[in-house]
Amino acid sequence: SKMRRLLHIEQRDTLVDKVDTLAKELNIFDKTRIFLQSVADVARAQTKERLERIVTNALQAVRGPEYSFHVRIRPTATGRPEVDFLTITEVGGRKIESLPTLGKGGGVIDIIATTLKFAMLEIEDNDGIIWMDEPFKFVSEEYVENASNLLQYMGETSGRQIIAITHDTGFIEACNRKIRIIQEDGHARAVREQ
Repeated sequence: SKMRRLLHIEQRDTLVDKVDTLAKELNIFDKTRIFLQSVADVARAQTKERLERIVTNALQAVRGPEYSFHVRIRPTATGRPEVDFLTITEVGGRKIESLPTLGKGGGVIDIIATTLKFAMLEIEDNDGIIWMDEPFKFVSEEYVENASNLLQYMGETSGRQIIAITHDTGFIEACNRKIRIIQEDGHARAVREQ
């Protein structure tokens, strides 16, 4: 039926959107991995510790104290270290390690990817405005306000302006300054909201 076909098209579009977002997020994991592989041992250890601290703080701020982030670096025969990113969840006194790409629900991979982007800019000492397109797109509704507060905190502590582009109304409500882009008759105009 026509209704079933429209439902299938909508489901396909949602899956394509999720795959595109996941590909972008995996890209930051690859870039971070390559960066860690390319630096000297002392710098690698310092960067690893800094990344773990920044991402763990972000996970805990959004999801809760049972979450942490670990960068596992293993030597290889080629001399180029193997780098894995792990999410650690503490449940009933047991620590469970998993790859963040396998997902924990609630947008854990979004939180990690967004925080890694920010951390890498800080570590590489890049200045300027940070633009983020749908930074917490798959974060569950119950965590959206925490995620928005995290982004504001990142901006305040780094002295950077962070501009997030989003359609998520919960995320928009939690932002401290809003500019809505409205398209009418083929023209776009910006409207500042309180």
